Amino acid sequence: MSTKTLSPAAGSIAPYKKLLLAVEKLRGQGGENAYRRATLLGQIFDDQDFRLDYGNVDAHGAAKILDAYVEDLCLTFFQLREMLSQFPNNEQWADGRLRTMYDTLLEKRSVPEKVIKTRASATVAEVNHLKDENEKLKTKLREANKQIEQLKASNRELRDRVGV
Repeated sequence: MSTKTLSPAAGSIAPYKKLLLAVEKLRGQGGENAYRRATLLGQIFDDQDFRLDYGNVDAHGAAKILDAYVEDLCLTFFQLREMLSQFPNNEQWADGRLRTMYDTLLEKRSVPEKVIKTRASATVAEVNHLKDENEKLKTKLREANKQIEQLKASNRELRDRVGV
């Protein structure tokens, strides 16, 4: 997705455009300024004028636009935003090891092996029992649908008698 040309115009400039210009200046400087870029892009992401100027985009559309400003970091905007929520201090970003930070984030997010349930298996008898139960429920459903149709017909007949 291409970014719109950003040039400071005479007069007032939207706040998000000022932030985008600042981000432009930081682009290509690697991880050293990633924290600053992530925070600026977070502000831009939350700016309603930004979303409206880009066609009233939703969160995913806005993130896709902002991805262009972090391509050199090999991370998406949403990945940086998640990292910012887990590592909110500039000092945590100072060494520029974004991949290491992101891997740490993934480790924190992953489900511990103990929590992962093992695959449950059923015996043939259990499967057959469930199939029988399923057939019984399907039969009950068919009977209930027949009864509904009968009640609807009876209702129509009574309305015709009463003249409603």
